[in-house]
Amino acid sequence: MTSDQFADSSEGDFFGREAKLSVEGALLAFEVKDFNPNKPTSQSKEGKPTPMVLASVYVLDGPHKGKTWENSELFGSYVAQLRDHVGGFVLGRWTKGTPNPKFPDNAPWKISKPTPEERQIGMAWFNARTKPADPFAA
Repeated sequence: MTSDQFADSSEGDFFGREAKLSVEGALLAFEVKDFNPNKPTSQSKEGKPTPMVLASVYVLDGPHKGKTWENSELFGSYVAQLRDHVGGFVLGRWTKGTPNPKFPDNAPWKISKPTPEERQIGMAWFNARTKPADPFAA
């Protein structure tokens, strides 16, 4: 008997609406892996590109500190803040921008510029994460 190695697309943990709401106000690090300027989705409109960034999202503070969403496909206005950083990291506070007057309950997500203190937190996390293993450890 062989085991099925594939999960249904509805299973798993991804950086979707509920995840975004759960970490509102948290300091996040985005490891940007890829950018696709026109990712076809069920919401795509013909002739209008749907930009997508593939990134892992790391929570660096708040009640969900330590939570990670690996290889998430990210869509939305904040993609513009990430797309030029493929192969690198973006650090910032996860906040909401100014809502469109026509849709006051639907403010866009954005990544706010980190303060010097937040940058120190980010660097400490990054350095701990990338510290090479001790080749002489027993």
